[in-house]
Amino acid sequence: MAGGDRSRARDLTLRVLGLLLMAVAALGLRHLSCIMHVAMRHAATPAELGIAGIGFMDLSTGAVLIFLGIHIFDEVPVSERWSQSPVRPADGRSHPSR
Repeated sequence: MAGGDRSRARDLTLRVLGLLLMAVAALGLRHLSCIMHVAMRHAATPAELGIAGIGFMDLSTGAVLIFLGIHIFDEVPVSERWSQSPVRPADGRSHPSR
């Protein structure tokens, strides 16, 4: 398997995982909706709040994985002003040319 094929397979795997997370969240939130609308009006229980929190996290993570896939691991440039340690360019200059 070539490097490009592995990368494509990993990308597809992450995107499918995102779809699965969103499906699990949809089922959980549907269950929560049934609980909240069938029972008499009451304050939310810890279990209901937990289901809502897990649903929110699953939907958020699933959306990120679907849209970004393998690119979620891409490195992004950080300016020297905000970096923790000084980052030097590959050519060894102390400051990038402007």
